[in-house]
Amino acid sequence: MRTIVALVPLMLLGILGLRSGDTVRLRCDADTNLSSYDSEKDLNYGASPRIRLKGIQMLGLFHFETGSVAGSLVRSARLHLRYAGNARMLRTLGISTVTAPWEEGTGRGEHHPGEPSFQQRRAGRDPWAPTATDFAEVIFEPPGIWGFADARDEGDGWVSCEVPTDAVQALIAGLATGLVVTDEKGQTMANNDVFSREQAGSEPYLTVQVTAARSSAPSPVSDVNVEPLPDTTDARYGSLRVRFSVPEGALGVRAACTRLDSGERVKEDVVALGAAGAQTYVIERLPPGTRLSLALTAVGPTGRPSEPVVAHAVTPPPRASVRRLPRARLLSTLQIAPWLRCGAVDVTLGAFGERFSPHGASQSARSRLWNGKAVVLQTARGATARAVLVVRYAPRTHLSFEVRVRGGILARTSYLRPIDDAGLRPEACLPVSGPVELANGTSAADSPCFQQFLVELCPAMQAQPGIRHGTLDIFVNGNRTRSISLMLWVRSAVVPDRPRFDLSLNTYGSPARAMGLDPATREGLAAEHAYHRLAHENRGTLTPLGYSHSGNVEPGYAPPTTGSGSARRVSDWAEWDRRFGPLLDGSAFEGCVRSRIPVTHLYLPFHEAWPENIREHYAYKPATHEYPQVIIDHALNAGPLDQVASSAYAAGIEAVVRDFAHHIRARGWRQTLFHFYLNNKYYYKDPALGGRGTSWWLLDEPMHRDDWLALAWFARRMQAGLAGIEDHRFVFREDVSRPQWQHDYLDGLVNLMVVNDELFRRPALMRRFTERGVRLWHYGSPPPIRAELSDCELWPVRAYLAGADGIVPWQTIGQKANYTTPEPTALILPSLDETVRQPVATLRLKALARGAEDVELLRLLAQHKGWDRRQTAAAVAPFLEDADLEGMRAAIFDAVEGSSHVPSALSHAAHKSGHVRLAMPRSPRPKP
Repeated sequence: MRTIVALVPLMLLGILGLRSGDTVRLRCDADTNLSSYDSEKDLNYGASPRIRLKGIQMLGLFHFETGSVAGSLVRSARLHLRYAGNARMLRTLGISTVTAPWEEGTGRGEHHPGEPSFQQRRAGRDPWAPTATDFAEVIFEPPGIWGFADARDEGDGWVSCEVPTDAVQALIAGLATGLVVTDEKGQTMANNDVFSREQAGSEPYLTVQVTAARSSAPSPVSDVNVEPLPDTTDARYGSLRVRFSVPEGALGVRAACTRLDSGERVKEDVVALGAAGAQTYVIERLPPGTRLSLALTAVGPTGRPSEPVVAHAVTPPPRASVRRLPRARLLSTLQIAPWLRCGAVDVTLGAFGERFSPHGASQSARSRLWNGKAVVLQTARGATARAVLVVRYAPRTHLSFEVRVRGGILARTSYLRPIDDAGLRPEACLPVSGPVELANGTSAADSPCFQQFLVELCPAMQAQPGIRHGTLDIFVNGNRTRSISLMLWVRSAVVPDRPRFDLSLNTYGSPARAMGLDPATREGLAAEHAYHRLAHENRGTLTPLGYSHSGNVEPGYAPPTTGSGSARRVSDWAEWDRRFGPLLDGSAFEGCVRSRIPVTHLYLPFHEAWPENIREHYAYKPATHEYPQVIIDHALNAGPLDQVASSAYAAGIEAVVRDFAHHIRARGWRQTLFHFYLNNKYYYKDPALGGRGTSWWLLDEPMHRDDWLALAWFARRMQAGLAGIEDHRFVFREDVSRPQWQHDYLDGLVNLMVVNDELFRRPALMRRFTERGVRLWHYGSPPPIRAELSDCELWPVRAYLAGADGIVPWQTIGQKANYTTPEPTALILPSLDETVRQPVATLRLKALARGAEDVELLRLLAQHKGWDRRQTAAAVAPFLEDADLEGMRAAIFDAVEGSSHVPSALSHAAHKSGHVRLAMPRSPRPKP
């Protein structure tokens, strides 16, 4: 019997006219182009005579007729394409299976509803996968088969490349619906056009070498375990995680989900492809709270199924809709603060975020913080309460003005210097401890003038909850003209001294240079530490990157080394420790609000030119130095990094990584994460950008396969250097603007991904990264001065609710010129007074800090309620929609404390409406 069964595949080959080992040509019966270019994402190219292969911009999708090799095993396969244009730079091609059904469509670069495009499998109807944002998220990822191969010139315009045999076998078995083909040398930016199947005689085809296959079905899957995933469940959908073992001899596994009560099929997925042994797959978009039968069927290379293995499971119940937080009672008991006459000026107070133009018509505050006799603020312990004091005075007036805070509350006062960004707006927070001269400024002749002061109150984390009483004393021309009562309600919520959400203030080079100082001098280092203190005071961490695209390292940023290769060592730590030690032990922040708390993270100096210089260890020598031809030449002719870089180059990096790790442990710097971060790009080989770039890749914002592979190579050097060192505090960080193209290149290698707005556009992809142990931060440009301050405050909040644990304004240090010529990135300014070497915060920096505090409160709320980030976002959604951050904070305080009770002393209802009293500090009662 076994002999007869074994003859069946051979008989089938004979019927088809094939012999075992024959090479068979498989014709293309469907093909189309998919464009990721923004304006072309929803276009169909099914009827186009050409298919363009261009990096990550243009991809080819093909299906090949496999009936002639049914029942066969593929031993080798090659894809054949014919150039249709003059650009012929295909060097390395990527091949990946696609499992979603598709039809090629009828478009020639047009939007056709229901036809495939990069954006959707059926435009306007169906995505490429239930949770996929676009096509990039369903290729080169499990479950799938993929590989990369060099193109071979076949003459007469034809090129070919090897195709993974299992990928073709998946077509034969019906487990794959097509093959996507990509140009993996997108650095060339070449429009590599090839003919589509519409061009007779030049159409794409596969050649495969086949042999007979066993006709027996594979063994069933084993070790099946199904568990619900309540954390990924919402009101509409639930998820199941399936663990199983794929038997040897099986090509893939299908999973069919059926309702137990009705037998209705609700989902069918390919859950494994091309891999044997233990596998895990998450089946998403299932009906919640439903008893399901899950049938797992192993599929053999020719499509023969095994006996199904059936497991029963119940998807998590639909997550109850989270009730939106009710608005706090306190704010409803308060009113807008009136204008109060103080000698020659009027004053009023508004909440942080209100900004008055220095000139114009009469203006009034909008926020409610007045209870009829006092200004009422509330804050968490360890956070900062902020209010804006607005001064209105007559035109053609010159006077001095001062505000003093009394009452035993740590307070800071700043004069808000306006900056013109399509209109004057208060921006620079100039610290004041005495009178400020107010003059007419730029106000129209008959219009009142307005100036603003920021008052910040900082109760310590250890402070007892309750009401603190104080006064705002107003002095005009040296005379106290009024004392305004101040009530600070310190709530029980605690914002920790050590941030759990990072406000990472990136910059390039030492900030001391913005003051015209050399950071290698004592004065320069003192100025640099002053910038760090300012960032620290505003709940941020300043992160200057100390190396350049040309490979130059700023003095003191990297310690000196001796030796080479595995013998390379740091020779002297003194200067590095002098510069960074105070940041790492917290001594630089003595006396700050968060006193002696070390920085949360710090850049390490490693890059492609340090500690070993790539120029001395890179075997590839370009045939030209013309740009961009030098990059094209490198892409087409240089080998992999591990072949082109010397062994001494790798060993030197690993040795100094090990030196750093041992030194950090010896010094006891355990509260800081040390970022191994590669910033450089090959763009800087362009003479227009200096022409001295040392990187051959886009190590920052990687785009093409060579870039990802280079990052992976450096990550492995870091891991090798840390081998055997426990709790080393090193983090491999990447800054990425195209995470959808990372595929599996950095799996297990990257710890921190700093991502752009794809954080918000690709929630499923971001979740996959976090499930692999990757932390997410979000980077971007700060809102400009003319934007509402709430835009800055909302940035950390929205990033956190989308899954990030930090934000990175990509540049933060401004110049003196930015007092008159604004830049969105100028969050910290140098002092205008050259004798005062203290940097100046902007209102936008303080708004970012406030947003970081908001995140800490949201974390506290989630912990208190047992919510995840999605539930937390739903609870505070109305406040975010209205940009009512003050209201959100108040509502969180009430929710965490479990009470909306307002102390009667704070309530406007306890006082006569409109009755304004002068208030003096309370005197202690006499003892009995």
